[in-house]
Amino acid sequence: MAKQTSKSILKYLQLILYLIFLILWFKNNFTILHQLKASPFPALIPLIGITLARIIISKKYRPHFPFWKSRSFWFLTGLILLALIIRIPFYSYSFGLIDSDDSVPLLVGKHISEGKWPPIYLYDSLDEGTFPSHLYAIVFKIFGYSILGPLVVIFFFFSAFVITQYFFYREIFSSESISLALCLFYSLPIGYLLALSFHLTYSPVVLFLGTLSLFLSYLLYKKNRKEYIPIIGLCLGLSFWTHPLTIYFASCCMIFLVMRLRFSIKEYFKLGIYGLVGCFPMILHILSSKGVSIQYLLPESLLLNNPTEKMASILNNIFSLLTWEKNKFVYILAGLLILGVATLIFNSVKRKKFLPENIFLILAIVIICIYMLSKFESNDLLIRYLYPLYVSLPVFLVYGMIQIRKKIKNFLIAGLFLLIFFTSNISGLFKSHLLVKEADANLKQLITIMEKTGKKYWTGGFWQSFLITALSGEKLICWSQPYVKYIPYRLEYLNRGENNNFLFFKEPGSYALKYKESVNNIKENLIQYFDRSEFFLQLLDRLHVHRKKIDIGNFGLLVFDLRGHIFPLELLHRIPDTIPDLVIHQIETSNRKLYITFRNRKLSNNPGFLIHIKIQKNISLERGFSSQKELIHFQLPLPNTQLFTIKYYLDYQGIEMPHTEKEISYQMPRERLSNQRPKIEFLSGFGPIVKVENKTHRICMREVYIRINKSVSKRMHVQLRLYSQFRFTDPRWHGDYIQKVKIACNGTHVYQKSLKYGTNVIDFICMGDFVKKRENILTLRFSYHNLFDYSPWMTSALLESVTISE
Repeated sequence: MAKQTSKSILKYLQLILYLIFLILWFKNNFTILHQLKASPFPALIPLIGITLARIIISKKYRPHFPFWKSRSFWFLTGLILLALIIRIPFYSYSFGLIDSDDSVPLLVGKHISEGKWPPIYLYDSLDEGTFPSHLYAIVFKIFGYSILGPLVVIFFFFSAFVITQYFFYREIFSSESISLALCLFYSLPIGYLLALSFHLTYSPVVLFLGTLSLFLSYLLYKKNRKEYIPIIGLCLGLSFWTHPLTIYFASCCMIFLVMRLRFSIKEYFKLGIYGLVGCFPMILHILSSKGVSIQYLLPESLLLNNPTEKMASILNNIFSLLTWEKNKFVYILAGLLILGVATLIFNSVKRKKFLPENIFLILAIVIICIYMLSKFESNDLLIRYLYPLYVSLPVFLVYGMIQIRKKIKNFLIAGLFLLIFFTSNISGLFKSHLLVKEADANLKQLITIMEKTGKKYWTGGFWQSFLITALSGEKLICWSQPYVKYIPYRLEYLNRGENNNFLFFKEPGSYALKYKESVNNIKENLIQYFDRSEFFLQLLDRLHVHRKKIDIGNFGLLVFDLRGHIFPLELLHRIPDTIPDLVIHQIETSNRKLYITFRNRKLSNNPGFLIHIKIQKNISLERGFSSQKELIHFQLPLPNTQLFTIKYYLDYQGIEMPHTEKEISYQMPRERLSNQRPKIEFLSGFGPIVKVENKTHRICMREVYIRINKSVSKRMHVQLRLYSQFRFTDPRWHGDYIQKVKIACNGTHVYQKSLKYGTNVIDFICMGDFVKKRENILTLRFSYHNLFDYSPWMTSALLESVTISE
């Protein structure tokens, strides 16, 4: 009794420590827990100790060595080795195995291994959890960042899925030889099995956890093994956190659990508790987001979404799961599938009882029904949502042969799978290898050339950008707009990149392996984006913009070293027919302002031109203008010298045009210099005035200059009201970013403050010999600037007011 009590205490203590660890580990995903400084590791160390202790004292977890010594063990090991041997040539070209979907969990794992905030879901996702990424992080922490490490982890899950299937089949058919023959199916690169085992997102993980849960649910139903309830709940919970595709397995599991447990509330409660423990990070996110993170699960309609189209998609994709190339052999496979399902139904009706193998038919029906009811459109790219059918398909194919009483049926089963491979998949295997090899070489060449340019920050198509970032291990940071999946990349590009650098390539890479049914559409989309590069180059030539260009065969193109703030959306703007030609027509000084009138000698119908005017070091202006007007007027603060130079140039949609640069010297009348000036003048670094929360604000760029003309003594009290748009406490930033403002008076640092989101009141005193009686220059330097929805101007903060007193 005492021993049983101590076991219970250890179990509950283990669960409590695990939940505490998860809360502390993911605390930065919740604004309310940001200030919690406690480390998760004090909970992790005793958790590991208790887990090991429970394993040692529990007989349930002790391995059964007799199986390890059996022939079946060595046959099964041989099948796993066969699957590995087939994949080794692909691992040699790992860059060609990775697509943009795989890049996200790779980068998440890298960031976790580096100590950055561990997210609960993949970046900008509300359905794919980061359980696999945490495993990749452990590998990266031990062996360093690589593509091969996660591929090995995924193959481990794929192998675990195959091993689980072996024991599942053995339990169902009571035959080791049939089970091994069925597992041969998974060792061969049939249909999408090869591509599936290279997916770094969720597929192999969900297949293993889901199949294990289903297997244990069946054992509970058949043998009343209620001790499996915690494992079933934990596996389903962990799988649900990984991906909602788990709904297929969970629904099927519940059918068998209900048939055994009936109305046992206690057992359902236990199942639910362990399920919640498994998906506890997901539960935390749901609670913190007030349910936003599960809205995608809610059906838009109870009606079937294009049932005819979806059923046609299912039937087509089922054969894609079995063959790389559709040929006449497909008809034989269709006949075998129909025969297998019909025989299974016939046997059940004939014997008037539930046959164990009916579990595979139930699972297939559940998958098809849920897929039909889902709100996703039916297309070839969503074939991955049918991957769980791989649990049942081998059984359906050979169920007719299983009815043969002689041992020859095992050879017939193995022979059929080999026939499927050699008639419909072997050419695909070699084609896949060539595609992966070519993609690997092209991508490595591209990354090498990009690194040699010395430019770290690039922009391009969304999926290409994330892929290059992952493959280069963030030696290259590629950002894309308008879809920003990982916000810090945009922040780095806009604040650390010195020039604009563009990436174009049309290599499908592993898309050809993983989405072979839609590879032509994928190539077409990639080529369409690549074709924009020609338009972009024509635009730059029309604007007389200097740029560097590197062609990478017929594979890719780099356009880099461009001046200004240029973003991918500029590729959609039309090429201007005429570029305005502005010359200074008149300069006036009145009302304590400098008024400059430009004459446009070439009128244009194209909008999108801006003018940059600079006078002295700290007086400047950036404004848009109508290129259809002949006379264009601007006003600036008066400089504090009689003789000064006015420099100006144009840009088009952020693309600076150096050939439009002009300058003129101007001498202001002496009497104008001595005119009384405004008490406060906004000299440089200010965009237009905008309204935020019904208040007027000036856009502040990265560095702004304010001139204080009010007479003061050696002591000047300044109050600034700044509005910050940076909500760095939002978990989507995934890091400790702080918007700071450093303030100098006449070049001497006087104050520094971290800005919170919203209104910030900044009070400081300037006191010392550096304070002048008049014309004190305040300089505000911000840590970051960014693009926000309300304005095309790069913005660091919004200035509401400046107050000066003694």
